[in-house]
Amino acid sequence: MRFVESVAITFTSRAIIILIGIASSIITARWLGPAGKGTLAVLWVIVGLGVEFGNFGFHASNVYFTARDKKSVSNVASNSLCFGLIAGIIISSGLVGLYLIKSSLFGNIPFLLFLVTIILIPFKLILYFFQHLFLGLQKILIYNSFELIERILLLVILVTVLIFLKQHLFPLMLCIVIIMGILTMFFVIYSKKTINFNFRFDVKFFKKMFRYGFKAYLSSFFAFLVIRSDMLLVNYFKGASASGIYSVAANFAELLYLLPVIIGTMLFSKVASSIADDGTFTQKISRYTVLLMVIICILVALVCKPLILLMYGWQFTFSAPPLLWLLPGIFFLSLTTIYNNDLAGRGYPPIIIYGTGTGFILNFGLNLLFIPRYGVTGAAITSSISYFVMFIIVLRYSIKFTHSTIKEFLVPDRKEINVLLKRSMKWLKIKIS
Repeated sequence: MRFVESVAITFTSRAIIILIGIASSIITARWLGPAGKGTLAVLWVIVGLGVEFGNFGFHASNVYFTARDKKSVSNVASNSLCFGLIAGIIISSGLVGLYLIKSSLFGNIPFLLFLVTIILIPFKLILYFFQHLFLGLQKILIYNSFELIERILLLVILVTVLIFLKQHLFPLMLCIVIIMGILTMFFVIYSKKTINFNFRFDVKFFKKMFRYGFKAYLSSFFAFLVIRSDMLLVNYFKGASASGIYSVAANFAELLYLLPVIIGTMLFSKVASSIADDGTFTQKISRYTVLLMVIICILVALVCKPLILLMYGWQFTFSAPPLLWLLPGIFFLSLTTIYNNDLAGRGYPPIIIYGTGTGFILNFGLNLLFIPRYGVTGAAITSSISYFVMFIIVLRYSIKFTHSTIKEFLVPDRKEINVLLKRSMKWLKIKIS
């Protein structure tokens, strides 16, 4: 499948996910209010943190090894299932212990609600690993179906529990855990029939996966902390209502960041399977991303305040200022994602870890200073500063590695601008005379 087709299929899938995500976000905001939405957002960050902490880069290993050698698929699948289950149980147990030792780290989240939520971690890990296995096999439709089906089911649960049954967070999370467990078993059985793997843990191959994946793990984990730690710190310093306000701004930022993530993910798979690539393709992708993100960020800046008011209500209008401060950061983070995925396909040089590690340290330190004083706007400013620093670090290395210039990475020419305009018009079914 061609790169553009892969991106198009994935983007279409993600566009549907965006609509589902917007609907889910509006439902939680209007039925739970700022405090309830903030608590739910923090719970999802905790689950995400558990998945990032416990995956050890196996999602990247799955893409890398299956893209390079289709014969390794059975070993990759069986190791993914075993490791996902074991790591998920260990991480969940560790989080329970941390809660019992210092529950204040998690704000005012009740223990039973916390306990039910972290049961999701093993299921999410297994789904995460198998999804990326199919990405390495270039089975893009199957790759996208994992998250699409999950989001549809989550929306159905939200509507059923919050609107029709008029319940609150605990019944909601309990239903989500049950459905996610069933969904995980379904995908494992489907993968078993499709790939025909066994359930034997291959220790020798596990070591190979771990060596490659650990480099990806450090980068991915730091990147997650850069993007998500501000939500936990806002909750810690300012409480659940402030987290709810900030979560709306963060949700919009994630939507803007979606296209670069898709492009970067497809780029990773392409570069990993083509060792002769000299970087010119990535440079071209980078220039197109610059064009797209400038247009998108400007449009969002113009409409964000009335849009938030229309979608979420007056209680969330305070989400507009932090969103505006997040926009420059999202632009730079989008480009950083492109460069990181290119380098990941080449074997993960240490610069990716240095970039994301520096970004996390800077983000965490500035958040400790800015959030108590400036609240959610301070968290947004800190994020944009951190994303810009990461961008500079990785761009400098990419330029040096490919013996190119800043212009080749960042400045689109007239032909590329025209191509983008024509394709956009075609997509919108507008005839150009």
